[in-house]
Amino acid sequence: DLHNLFIDTGYGKNNFRDKNLEDSEIKPIQILFIDDNEDEYLIICRLLSEVISHYKIKYIKDFNMGLEEITQNNYNVCLLDYRLGAFTGIDFIKEAVLRLCNTPIILLTGHGDHEIDVAAMKAGASDFLDKGMLSSNILERTIRYALERKKSEEKIKYLAYYDQLTNLPNRTLFLDRIRVAISSAKRHNRIFAVLFIDIDNFKFINDTLGHSMGDKLIIEAAGRFLKCIRHGDTLGRGENTTSLDTVARMGGDEFTILLSEIKESENASKVAERIQKTLLAPIILDKKSINVTISIGIAIFPVDGDNIETIIKHADIAMYNAKSMGKNTFQYYNHTMNVSALKRLTLEHDLRKAIDENQLCVFYQPIVDAKTRKIVELEALLRWRHPSKGMISPMNFIPVAEENGMIIQIGE
Repeated sequence: DLHNLFIDTGYGKNNFRDKNLEDSEIKPIQILFIDDNEDEYLIICRLLSEVISHYKIKYIKDFNMGLEEITQNNYNVCLLDYRLGAFTGIDFIKEAVLRLCNTPIILLTGHGDHEIDVAAMKAGASDFLDKGMLSSNILERTIRYALERKKSEEKIKYLAYYDQLTNLPNRTLFLDRIRVAISSAKRHNRIFAVLFIDIDNFKFINDTLGHSMGDKLIIEAAGRFLKCIRHGDTLGRGENTTSLDTVARMGGDEFTILLSEIKESENASKVAERIQKTLLAPIILDKKSINVTISIGIAIFPVDGDNIETIIKHADIAMYNAKSMGKNTFQYYNHTMNVSALKRLTLEHDLRKAIDENQLCVFYQPIVDAKTRKIVELEALLRWRHPSKGMISPMNFIPVAEENGMIIQIGE
């Protein structure tokens, strides 16, 4: 039965649904029917009533009105006639796909229109039906298959585009959102902001409390970030705009936020401040209270980059600059940061090489008892003999080693 497919989400038919599920709780299948012939609509209603007890059908005759309706994505399935005045169902399907419609479309064609059926599937139709062979059972089966296919596709899409720990968009989906934001910003002469967020001292928390607690911390932080955006980032926005605002997890303890429509770059700092305030309240993990801070880097399109790679990179650089300023703060990107970022990358590269080539050494500073004039203790001080730069102070490389984890190998 068609409703059996939706039993877990409230759909159901009398013979198959949960006995504890009242009729008022059953979600009707939402069907959009587009055809300029009202007789066809009456036939479809009769056939549906024979096999589906809970459904709602909306009938539209006009091609353009049908497009506006289907792109709202409020329907489980669309039944579409091939003949729509001066247009065809193929034209409709192609335009619906361009408008990012995700409603399965079943095309109703005449007897023997094999070429039309093939063209419909290539255009993006979910299935097709020969009106000459139409029956209630065939209609029910075709709708059920279309819905099952959509359900499978959505599961695959989720696995590909969402982070499994936090359920936030992953890096792949976030980059796609930026691509769309860039296109929209160029078309409407707008700006947008990318925030790059890193949890301060997360590695220490993870290593001290364990990876399970680290995962719980990530989940809690993700929820707080999401609430900041869900509360409505209307900062400087005009009315009647479609927001692409997105909170994503890039991996580890790194998050990104896309503010797709801001009027002024300063608006991004208000969001950054709001996000930091959400972490003022301690995070309780297994009855342990943890105080967490974050560092945020902000890059603005198009002044800080006019393509995906550059805008992300510059937000990341700004975040690292925020960390170097003492953490628990935010920084806007500026071009001078490229110089310091390059220095840092060079330092990290040279430090890895220093560990491999034993360039690090220990100096022992004696502590003398003034009365006996005997050495009573030694303080071990780490130094780096760089082959071309000479002695490098630990003040310059220890903080870097602590942040990237090399301090453990150095300690050993």
